[in-house]
Amino acid sequence: MLPDFLVDHFEVVSANETQEILHLYFEEKAKAPKKFDTLELVSKGFVDEITIQYFPLRGKFARSRYILYKNKSKWTQNQTQSAKLLFELYPDIEKSYQLSQDLRNVFENTTDKIYGISKLARWYEKGIRLSLNHLIPYLDQYRIITKR
Repeated sequence: MLPDFLVDHFEVVSANETQEILHLYFEEKAKAPKKFDTLELVSKGFVDEITIQYFPLRGKFARSRYILYKNKSKWTQNQTQSAKLLFELYPDIEKSYQLSQDLRNVFENTTDKIYGISKLARWYEKGIRLSLNHLIPYLDQYRIITKR
C-alpha cells in the first residue's frame, strides 16, 4: 500500500494509530539507489525528525465509492477525474466497475428472455476471463447452466 520509492529506500520501524491518524516511523536503508552506483556518495549525517501531513489522495477518494454506483455518463467532471486516477492506481476496480455496468446493461436493455439469458451467459464468461477472484462468488450467482 506504500509507494514503491518509500519501500525501496526506507524501512518501517514502528506504527501506531490514534484518533483515525496512522503514524508510521521510517528509517532510511543504508543502501543507495542503483542509479547512484557509479557515484561516490558522502554521508551528511542525520537530520531532525519531520512530519509529513500531505495526503493528496485522501480527499480524492473520499467519495469514490459513490461514483462507482453511477453510470459513467452521469459523472461530473470532478468525478471523471477522480475515477481516472482511481482506475490508474487500482486497475481491478476499473475492471469490476465495467463488469457491473455490463450487468446493468443486460438488465436495463433486454426485453427478450432468450436473448437476455444469452447476454447474461456472455457477461458471466467475461467476468471469469477477467480473473477477478474476489468476484467469483458473486459471478456464480449468475452462472447459466446450458445443455451441450
